[in-house]
Amino acid sequence: MATLEDWAGELLGLLPDDSEAETVELSTAVLPEVPAVMECHGLVIRHGFHEYDTWRIDYPQWSAAKPTYGALGLAILASLLHRLPRLTLQLTNRRSDVRALVVEEPPLREWSTGLEVVVARLLYDIAPVVRHPWLSRDIPPDELPWFKLTNLEDVVITDQQRSERDCIHGFGSLLGSARFAHLLLDLSRPTNETLEVALECEAGFRGVAPASTEVRLWLPGSIYWDEPATPASGS
Repeated sequence: MATLEDWAGELLGLLPDDSEAETVELSTAVLPEVPAVMECHGLVIRHGFHEYDTWRIDYPQWSAAKPTYGALGLAILASLLHRLPRLTLQLTNRRSDVRALVVEEPPLREWSTGLEVVVARLLYDIAPVVRHPWLSRDIPPDELPWFKLTNLEDVVITDQQRSERDCIHGFGSLLGSARFAHLLLDLSRPTNETLEVALECEAGFRGVAPASTEVRLWLPGSIYWDEPATPASGS
């Protein structure tokens, strides 16, 4: 089976290394189609939760090195550009509680007007990464990324099914998905020194769409960094 790391490989070299570089156009001309199912060893997602007084919300903790975050960002963009209905990443690292990450094709039609939007390209330049991205920008909540902790079939009815949730589906609207992909690319750049990104719900520092699971992203050197075991260790 193809791996995310192998698919992204040389594509990561397309990205600028610093904010002074020229804007890069990412389109179907430079990003090949992405396999519908791939394996990924470099991403570890552990269960977590966030308490807001009487309200507890799921708060998965992601750990990955910069190249893995960059590869995931490119794969999300490729799935948007090539209109892939569903991309499934099987997380093979034994340290990961979440065993699959499912990228769903966002709705392309704006139902109130009937307008259909087709993705042509993304013009990428590096943006600074902060712990709570988008906080200072007036972004409608529906245009933020959306995550759902569930199972592969997205059927959680019983208490047992809820306790065994091991899959994250995402990433919401077209703009929300593209915004999350852009953030992952920014995290991956050599000049990025931010080691933690917290995407919180409306009770916190808003960074996800309504009814979304919260997400926290960690890089090597951060206090919660969960270093992925190497494949040679039997993971």
